[in-house]
Amino acid sequence: QTSYVAGERSNLTTLSSSIKNGELHGSSLMARAFSAGPQPTTFSTSSTPRRGFMAGGRQPLVVIRFDRPNVPYQQALYTAVSKTMQVRPEANFDLVAGTSNRGSASEQAMAQSTIKKHTNGVLKSLMDMGLPASRISLSASSSGSVASNEVHIYIR
Repeated sequence: QTSYVAGERSNLTTLSSSIKNGELHGSSLMARAFSAGPQPTTFSTSSTPRRGFMAGGRQPLVVIRFDRPNVPYQQALYTAVSKTMQVRPEANFDLVAGTSNRGSASEQAMAQSTIKKHTNGVLKSLMDMGLPASRISLSASSSGSVASNEVHIYIR
């Protein structure tokens, strides 16, 4: 009975994620973690070289640059994280919000407020995809080399 309920909960999560992504059928990150074999796990939503901040010198799995309104990051994020879950089902993730430390105090405060909103959106997207909140940690960083607000996702 417990496994039945867990299976149905997984199916509902999958259906919810599919509906939100405009797809008829799909699979949650946790369900996909146990499917077909390993694939490359590096993906970036930007094709330009990474010049921004890096948390502890680590290579980010995904970099989402919020340099324009309504950045369409959800599909790229889903693809990168689901491929990671296929290779490392036990993986945890670090979400690092990055802002520029250039400009006046009010410009920095506005940038921090904006990136907080964007980071919460990315976190919500990950949770909507079926990734438990307990596997995600949040942090923030500021750097003079960041041109626009960015969210980096790292594998922990």
